[in-house]
This record gives sequence, C-alpha cells and structure tokens, in this order.
Amino acid sequence: MIRTVLLVLLIFNGALMLAHQIKGDADDSAGAGPLGVNAEKVIILPAVAHVVVPARCLELGPFSTLEVDAVRQRLRERSLDELSFAAEVPLTNGWWVFVPPRNSHTDAIKRAKELDRLGIRGFHVFEDGPNKHAISLGVFKSEAAAQSFLGEVNAKGFKGARMDRQQQRMVQHLFYVRSAVPEVVARVTEVKAQFDTAELRQVACPASKIAGPLAN
Repeated sequence: MIRTVLLVLLIFNGALMLAHQIKGDADDSAGAGPLGVNAEKVIILPAVAHVVVPARCLELGPFSTLEVDAVRQRLRERSLDELSFAAEVPLTNGWWVFVPPRNSHTDAIKRAKELDRLGIRGFHVFEDGPNKHAISLGVFKSEAAAQSFLGEVNAKGFKGARMDRQQQRMVQHLFYVRSAVPEVVARVTEVKAQFDTAELRQVACPASKIAGPLAN
C-alpha cells in the first residue's frame, strides 16, 4: 500500500515539473520573432536610398572637323571603336593657329614634313578653298591657349606659324571612350599623343550616350 502511494506521488511530481517546463518554453517563445529571434533584441535599420554611380568616360579632344576621320581611324586601330562615340561642341569665337597659304601644294607638303620631323602632330594641309595650301595646327577657345600653343611650336624650332581670331561659327569635336580601366587609358593616351592640341580627361559619361559604337 505504501509503495503504491509513493508511486502516485512520484508520478504527480513529474507531471508538475513537466507542466512548469512547458509553460516556461511558451513564455520564451512569446518574446521571440521568426526563427527564434528575440524581438526585443532586433534593431531595425533605416532604409538606404539607391545610389546611382555615373558611368565613367575618357574625354579626348577637342578636334577640328578636319581631324575627326583621323581620330576615328586611330581609335579603330587600337580596338576602341566599340567603346567610343563623338560629340560636337559649338565654338562661336575661337583662335586659329596656322601656317599661311604656301605658293604651291609641293611647298605646303614640304612645310608639313618639317612639322612632322619636329614632332608637331595633328596638323592639316588644305587642298582647296579659301585657305588652299595653308596648314591648320589647331583651333582654341581662348587667346591665351592659342598663344601658349604657338609658343610651344616656336620653341620646337618651327618658324612661320601664326594665330588669328575666328569670328564665324565653328564646330569642335570631342570623343568619349566608355571606360577608365588602366589598359584602356593607356590605349587612349597613345591616340592623344598623335594630336598635339588634344587633352585627355576622366569625366562622367554624357547621359544620352552610355551605349553604342563609334558613330560614322
């Protein structure tokens, strides 16, 4: 009889302990979120606005209309045509550095070869028109820039170049290369070296020209 009573008490105590454990588990889960994470310890971070990073381009130029085809050719030779595009820049009042018209085509070519021998690049010999047999060395936005370039030409030993104000509306051209990785920069720098008046800068790509091959 006593053994029966003890057995009943043991069973009763076990049931009480089990009920207490179940209640404790329920209380713990009430304060937890999904996957058992305690809701009181969750920190809600503020939303971060989407940041748009502009695509980077290499801007090469400016170039005169007469130089555009030569620039395109140099870019193609270095497999940059699929990454490149051109844009026109109006220039109402500019300054022109040039060699006045020579007496003949032969004389103009002779002077052009002298320019090339002295390392002066990007010039153009006029074959016809009002400037027939003249040699264009570059067009600049400001008198100071033209004067500086003319000084460089003179310092290299070439004599006879002049500068003049251009009142009529002119167009210059800029080329953009859609990349700024070192290997591409090196190839574009090689193109720049062929044109003395060109500059090379890293800029944000024009929004309307993010994709597409070099235009003809």
